[in-house]
Amino acid sequence: MPDRRYTDDEVQQILADAAQSEGTRSSSDEGEPGMTLAEIQRVASEAGLSSTAVVTAAAALDRKAVATAAPRVLGLKSGVADSVSLARPMSDIEWRKFVSVLRDTFEASGREDQVEGRREWRNGNLRVALESVGAGAILEMRTRKESARGLVRGGLAVVGMSAVFEIALAVTSANPRGMMAILPMTAMGIGMSALGALQLPTWLSARRRQFAAIGEYARRITGSDAEE
Repeated sequence: MPDRRYTDDEVQQILADAAQSEGTRSSSDEGEPGMTLAEIQRVASEAGLSSTAVVTAAAALDRKAVATAAPRVLGLKSGVADSVSLARPMSDIEWRKFVSVLRDTFEASGREDQVEGRREWRNGNLRVALESVGAGAILEMRTRKESARGLVRGGLAVVGMSAVFEIALAVTSANPRGMMAILPMTAMGIGMSALGALQLPTWLSARRRQFAAIGEYARRITGSDAEE
């Protein structure tokens, strides 16, 4: 009797049921949901993926968890952070080309630092680092809009000071003209904060696009796209 042949839908259902059953058993036996890195590597190996790629991707995932906590001011995002997993570190020649792309993209010469297993290019608050992780590498990109942050914080400080002055005048004097004289100071503070806040959306969008393009270029020159 020939072996039974399963349709695609049947295969998917079998795998789904098996995964659910295995997950339930694992949770009851070990008391902890999810999979360890070693377990993920074993599954990946069976699927034809290298353990090195799994380690690098896991490291990038951990970096992304940190990247989500981008700097904020007054509840607004004032910075961008991202990380990209690469199949391997860049060679010296590839790094030189990569730095050239960074300089063209951000229109800045920047500075380079290098220690064992890590290269970095930075320009002010903008930092792009390449760190070796096993046979792979992690590209980290991070920046913040310090000028906008300064305007928002400065504006809030001015508003706070004007509020203190108004309270002091209200307690010590009944002269309404003195209190009215502080209103321009309050308006200036509000305007400063608004100006800083209005700069952020456009700047954030531009930096995200630039980081995405840089990450794509880094994956291409290291052959990382070929592994997917």
